[in-house]
Amino acid sequence: MIKFGILTTLATLFLVCVVSSCHGPVPTSIGNTESPNVTIPSDITPPDGNCFKFSLFTSGYLLYTCNKNKTWSAGSGIGSIIPKDTSSLVVTTSATHPAPDSRDLPWALGKASNNKGDGAFKDITYLVRVNTCGGVAPDNSLCGTTYPTGYNYS
Repeated sequence: MIKFGILTTLATLFLVCVVSSCHGPVPTSIGNTESPNVTIPSDITPPDGNCFKFSLFTSGYLLYTCNKNKTWSAGSGIGSIIPKDTSSLVVTTSATHPAPDSRDLPWALGKASNNKGDGAFKDITYLVRVNTCGGVAPDNSLCGTTYPTGYNYS
């Protein structure tokens, strides 16, 4: 039993070392500083005087909440996941532009506020969301529904 425990511990340590070496160096910066080759519609272009800083490609889940008036709402702040980057901000959508595909979130211009910390987001004033893929809220008819059921009490 002790030999098996030691073997398991050694195997686990080996796997941890192998897996951790697969990830390469930990990033110390965020985003791509080359301006992307995308045409931004004029209705979601940041006001004059704002300069491009970096672009990010993200992927994840957008969680919607069904409100009591049976509509969907979503929203959250943005924060860095880069070590030693403590910056964060809140983005409020100020304009939208239809995405080329109606199943995609609209493209948007967001105004940054509540910038905090030190790092990539500390001096961001606007965010432009483009090249979206999916993410549209479900149909409002799916926000709360009736269902047939039967209960037996004893």
